[in-house]
Amino acid sequence: MKRFLPALMVLFAMAAACSSPEPPQRFLTAPMRLITLENGQNKAEPLRLRPVDLYNVFDTNVKKKWKKVHENSWTIVIDGRDPSNGKISRMTMTLSVDPGQNDAVVVTEIKEGGVAYSTDAMAIMLRQINSSYSPARQ
Repeated sequence: MKRFLPALMVLFAMAAACSSPEPPQRFLTAPMRLITLENGQNKAEPLRLRPVDLYNVFDTNVKKKWKKVHENSWTIVIDGRDPSNGKISRMTMTLSVDPGQNDAVVVTEIKEGGVAYSTDAMAIMLRQINSSYSPARQ
């Protein structure tokens, strides 16, 4: 048993090194806004979701992780298996701090299968998630 202990410790160290870091608490709990273009001007809609809520809204049977883009920007990487064909599909959502919105976090890009959502499609998706989100259920 004693000779297996060093090997086990190495495996735990490798697993810890491979796990993705999480954004700072300040980023995770920051208010979120949806930025849309209305009559040629940016409009900011407040969302009930926070970045941590958006991360947790996705089902537990998918693989998800945070990936750091830079200090004030993080991407949620979600890998899920399509039940109809068994293929794994990837969705990424890039969130950034917007100093112009009082340091609120905004979603700057959503991609599914490598294809970026249009601004309108992003707004529709985030509104649907936001309207169905209930803090009491989390």
